[in-house]
Amino acid sequence: MLGSCSSDKVDVLAGGRCNIVWTLERETGMRHARRKFMLAIVGLCLAILLLWATFSGALGSDDGMPAMAAGVAGLLIFGVAGYFVVAAGIAARAAARLEAGTDVIARWRVPSPTWQRFRDIRLEETGVRVPKLKGLLFAPRAVAGNETVEIVCGARGALIDGCYFSLAPGRGAGMEQAGLVLTDPPCVAIIVGMLAGAHGSPRTTRWLLLLPIPPEARNEANRAIRHYASAADSVRDIGDLAHAYPRRARILFWALLIPAVVAAITGVALEANDYPGALPAWLGITGIMSTLGILLIAAAVRFSRRR
Repeated sequence: MLGSCSSDKVDVLAGGRCNIVWTLERETGMRHARRKFMLAIVGLCLAILLLWATFSGALGSDDGMPAMAAGVAGLLIFGVAGYFVVAAGIAARAAARLEAGTDVIARWRVPSPTWQRFRDIRLEETGVRVPKLKGLLFAPRAVAGNETVEIVCGARGALIDGCYFSLAPGRGAGMEQAGLVLTDPPCVAIIVGMLAGAHGSPRTTRWLLLLPIPPEARNEANRAIRHYASAADSVRDIGDLAHAYPRRARILFWALLIPAVVAAITGVALEANDYPGALPAWLGITGIMSTLGILLIAAAVRFSRRR
């Protein structure tokens, strides 16, 4: 558990042997984000072409095997490509900003001998103890003897060896803690929470992102730790996701509220003008209930931070 970082020192994540009985190492950052973004665009165009061929009759009748196969393939590709267009696009833009020096908190290069020792670090050696900690978030590659690896720490993300990780703060989803682990080499240690489905309900799993620190980069690393620890400490309670992603939260809020209000007004107007059928009541009741629910949730998120 980490406390607040002072201006002249950084906290050390608790030492001792970790009580994790197994280690799963995986990489969930975005490597080669620009390339993946372009491939996703190509996939999206292919999906649109398949769907056009399905519904335009170019492949025969709609219930024929070619049209059905193209339609199913088009929908699947559209969903996957659409996700990667958004995810890779965001990662590519954020990585480009860090590479250009925008919003950079610290940056340093890791020489090959230090990087090779970093590759040998395992979760048990860090001594980090947090609930539901699954493993290491980044799998470092082998490098040549004269190669150095760049690490760039930004305000809300980090680049390690060209792989971008979002480090927006949050509880349950996002960066939760940051500190120092006294491994060989010592590392910036960042605990990242992720939401995963389990039996129909979301649950949080946690992963550890390590950034190796060569001796000459200690001041840079300390600056990054202080920034990330301060950002993580600023997030509180129920509104963590909204506070971690304020722009997305605002977009989602208005995207849900406006249709609900329009539905409520339309339903009331139709009912006032004696429109036949159940449509006015359905629109009015659904719109009013949805509007109230959205406003209540927004109010709870807005006032969720402890003062």
